[in-house]
Amino acid sequence: MLGFSIYLDEGLSGVKEKYIQQMAQAGFTHVFTSIHIPEDPQEKILAHLSQLVKLTKSLKLSLIADTSKQQLKNLGLNNPEEIKKLGISGLRVDDGFSMTEIAQLSQRLEISLNASTITQNDVDQLQTFGANMSQMVAFHNYYPRPETGLGEKDFCRKNQWLRDLGWQVAAFASGDGQKRGPLFASLPTLEKSRYQHPLAQALQLLDDGVDIVYIGDPDLQLFTQQQFAAYFKDQLLMLRGNYFGKLEKNSGLTQEQQNRFDAAELVIRCSGGRRLEKIPPKNTVARKFGAITIDNQLYQRYNGELQICKFDLPADEKVNVVGEIFPADLDLLTVLKPGGHFKIIFEEGE
Repeated sequence: MLGFSIYLDEGLSGVKEKYIQQMAQAGFTHVFTSIHIPEDPQEKILAHLSQLVKLTKSLKLSLIADTSKQQLKNLGLNNPEEIKKLGISGLRVDDGFSMTEIAQLSQRLEISLNASTITQNDVDQLQTFGANMSQMVAFHNYYPRPETGLGEKDFCRKNQWLRDLGWQVAAFASGDGQKRGPLFASLPTLEKSRYQHPLAQALQLLDDGVDIVYIGDPDLQLFTQQQFAAYFKDQLLMLRGNYFGKLEKNSGLTQEQQNRFDAAELVIRCSGGRRLEKIPPKNTVARKFGAITIDNQLYQRYNGELQICKFDLPADEKVNVVGEIFPADLDLLTVLKPGGHFKIIFEEGE
């Protein structure tokens, strides 16, 4: 499952409303927000929250709000019925809640706890106090300050323990549009993924035992939204690329391609694509990570095979370099699975 973040520092502008609608159309089903904004007037927070609730309900999106016990009291939300009536699907609880209170809240709302700090003792207490464990989610933090995100090894180990207990796990990937202040350095859970392509991050998190991936930053670029939609709706990886020269209409390069099931280590090899007509050697230069290549006639029966390099490789007189994947999409080359389908969206140029 996929989610994204909307912050209540300001009301829903037309631009933000359009963004929420676009994300819903792209297949995102969950929204994360924070009502833990003690410096803002409570009336302002409630007004902005009301706007967000109205829009998310109309789009059938689940809304999860990060809060503290004191903030709920400040907002006049004193029991689960009032919270649910407002239109919030669940709470990510922060400071001030006892395990007894969390267990009570879980009878009416989805409750998320900090996945990184949950202990067996916490789980035992929740069960003792009658928590609805099917309503509990283990939700990792995002880390605004560079160098403070989680390490993947401990992250995976904790996720496995949580899933063995039957908990769902949520975590954050960075966005690639507008960043959130004051540091503007992305909002990931894992440090290694802070500046990676959001879709590559999401797929890695899912492989690492996460059930719900949220975009932590307040914006995804439009093409990135389309990449998410293509992958999760159609199992198609969309890649942007430059083509060196004029793209021939009958070259087949603009068609949907498939990575071979016996996937190579160093390159992505396209199933099929070899040609009868001989391709002369041209631009047989060194192949950088992301280079798009076609084997020429010197490779005999491999003539016409399309590849994308996953590593820097030396020049080969039998291999023509015809283009390159955009730098922003290079991370996606590492997540294409054997048999996976992909399509290159080309821009032509020298």
